Amino acid sequence: MKKNKKLLLMVLLGIVFAFTGCGSGTDSGSASEDKGNDLKTVKIAASSATAQLTECAQVAEKLGYIDEELKAAGYKAEYVGFAGAGPAINEAFAAKEIDFAFYADFPAITAKSNGVDLKVIGVANSEMNYGLLVSGKSGIEKVADIEGKKIIVTPGTILYKYFVELCEENNIDMNKVEIVNALTDAQTVLASGDADGLISSLGGTKMYEVMGLGKVIADSTSNLEQASGFVLAGRTEFVEKNADVNKALLRALNRAAKYAQKNPDEASKLMVTEAMPRKVVDAVYSYNTGFQYFSPELSDEYIERAKKVYEFAKDNSLLGGDVKLDELFDDTYVDEVLSE
Repeated sequence: MKKNKKLLLMVLLGIVFAFTGCGSGTDSGSASEDKGNDLKTVKIAASSATAQLTECAQVAEKLGYIDEELKAAGYKAEYVGFAGAGPAINEAFAAKEIDFAFYADFPAITAKSNGVDLKVIGVANSEMNYGLLVSGKSGIEKVADIEGKKIIVTPGTILYKYFVELCEENNIDMNKVEIVNALTDAQTVLASGDADGLISSLGGTKMYEVMGLGKVIADSTSNLEQASGFVLAGRTEFVEKNADVNKALLRALNRAAKYAQKNPDEASKLMVTEAMPRKVVDAVYSYNTGFQYFSPELSDEYIERAKKVYEFAKDNSLLGGDVKLDELFDDTYVDEVLSE
């Protein structure tokens, strides 16, 4: 039981940091040659300490598609885990210690604004959602009831963007909501009654719900303009010199997306882990089991959501400088793959 709880906590923290962009990492490495079998190694970062991929990338990896496509291009994958995700991955990109990463678009945008030369070449989920969980002891029955309550959410993160939008949508005076900056200790804070609710990724809130810490009373699946994306980003230098690797990863994602769309139940099973039970997986994706959002396409609809993420970050002084989104989001390779 203690082992499961520890693993569960690690996964929850991974979910948290994947979207907030807080933390650090020390993993290193870059594309290198495996002399044993003549396959070069491409280093791919994952937003978890265990290097477990998520979303469509997890399906692609479990089905062997990533290995197959990379092998055909003369490469093999080495997955590098970052418990802190966001800035830790960005630091590794800046140091050329990794070649690609599957992580949220928010830290990718902030990295670009701070001079880290990246390109987002596809998505692993174009509809990453967020939720509001409230404690059973809070007396909160509807979103408007959070006025006068204590809500866990970290300012300056994508989660805060959802909080602001939720307040605007429900005519809530944000000045009447007490912000508790305790996302990484949310379980203890909620259980002790020191907070009444939590804003987190939909996966995070659903996990806490399963743990009996409260119930989810609102989420962004009802308004996808509040969602963001989980992307495949690569170092610009590597991307521009290795089109075959770019397209190999995108082909793997596209194959996995098509598999999920034709076999939603089997795809859901592939995303189940010891610390991410089927009940949580189903709760996260039940709003649309068609899995169209797993397509790697950088669609116009998704880019509009990414623009909102950028505008939020800019308006809240979270960027190091302006970002030309048409340079950050490069659909050259994914369009070629989708037209094959």
